[in-house]
Parts: sequence; structure tokens; C-alpha cells
Amino acid sequence: MNTEQAELILKLLKTKTRAPVRRREIYIDDDTKEQTAGFTKIVRDTHPIDFPVHWGEFVLKKHEKDPFAPLSPYYINLRNLPQDLVSDIASQLTKLKFSKTPDCIAGIPNGVVPFAKKYSEITGIPYEDFLTKEALDGQRSIVSYGQPLNRSKNLLLFEDVLNEGTSSREAIRVSEYLGYQIIGIGAFFEREQGGLQYLQDLGFEIHAVMSLTPTMDFCRQIGRITQETYDEIINYKNLESSYKRNSL
Repeated sequence: MNTEQAELILKLLKTKTRAPVRRREIYIDDDTKEQTAGFTKIVRDTHPIDFPVHWGEFVLKKHEKDPFAPLSPYYINLRNLPQDLVSDIASQLTKLKFSKTPDCIAGIPNGVVPFAKKYSEITGIPYEDFLTKEALDGQRSIVSYGQPLNRSKNLLLFEDVLNEGTSSREAIRVSEYLGYQIIGIGAFFEREQGGLQYLQDLGFEIHAVMSLTPTMDFCRQIGRITQETYDEIINYKNLESSYKRNSL
């Protein structure tokens, strides 16, 4: 982690926004003792790098398909940030190096879109606005809309937070169906939950500005989290892997 990235993490930790947070509730049938899970959305004060204040936090996209998956002990929410932070994050994204030069770029809806558009302003590479997110049967998916302008061109996709690579893969499928050639995926934060390796195994070039372990190590060093919280966050990766194996 370089000095600019450390300064950016400090700004993210100090910034406060009002943002939606999803929590899990567990319901037990009085007769059968069968457990079911439900989700509630609340709006509270958060930080772009945030930690739980309730036992049911944090629910992620994957819980829509697997409601009993382990909850995340931290949350990265980069929406509704002040413009100076948007510029800082976009500037970091411009420093990611890819083997091919893109003809155009696009943001995977919705969190990264402001940063991708700012990236376009900084670099002069056109931004293609053709991806959107829609909910069907309680699950969110990436779809296309409108008329893309640069089909058959080299496209660089951006993701704000890379988890298991599901959203990125959906965006890739849609883009390739429309005729784009994907030259890579740039992410701001990589959660170290297999998404980077998954996309690389599919043959895509992917780079991230920040990743989980160095970020949380820095948070521990400056006293933002305890050693116990740090261990819980790092062990969460192993817990996730074990849970997936036992679910097969």
C-alpha cells in the first residue's frame, strides 16, 4: 500500500454518509422448529468502510441466493460520496495498467458508475452507458438498455467492490453479446473472496486498487479495529470457503 492509498483509506474512514444497510432476521417455526431467513433494509449513518452495529449485518448480494451464508463482518459502500472522494477514487483507477488500450469504458451498475464517468473525464476515453440492474424474483441481475454506440470495440469494465465475480461475469456476458471485446476489468476494492481468481481463470485481465488484507491491516495499525475484529475479518474468508464446500 502506497502513501496515496493510505491517505485515501483515512478519508474513507472519516467520511460519514446515510446509506441503506441490509440485515438478516432468522425466524423459527414454533411447531417444526424449522428456520427461515428474511432480510430487512434500514438506512443509517455509515462510513464507506464500515463495521457491524447489529448482529444481522451485513447482508450481501450472495445472500439473495443463499440466505444462510455467513454474514460479512465488514461492509464497503462507495455510494453517495462527496465529489473530492469520487475524484480521488477515479484517479486511483487511472493508475491500473492493462495490456490493451480500451476504445471505451463502462461501469457495472450501480456503485462504480460515478467513478467510471470521472475516469472518462480524466482520460478522455468515452463512457458507454448501456448497462443497468434490474430485480426479478428478489434477485438482482445486470442487463442492457438503450443503443450502445461502440459495438465491436475494446471495452474496459469497472467494478467498485469485487466479491465473487458474479456481477462482473453478468456484465461481461451482456457486453460480449452486444459485440464488445472485453480487454479487462478494473476494480477499486477486492474482497479476496475468489472473484479475482474466478475471472482470471476465465481468461480476463483484472486489476484492483485495494484489497482486503492490506486495508484491514492498515485499519488495525491505526487503531480503527481491534486485533479480534481483524482476525474475524480475515478468518471470514476461510469460513466462506468452508461453507461453500459443505453446501455442495
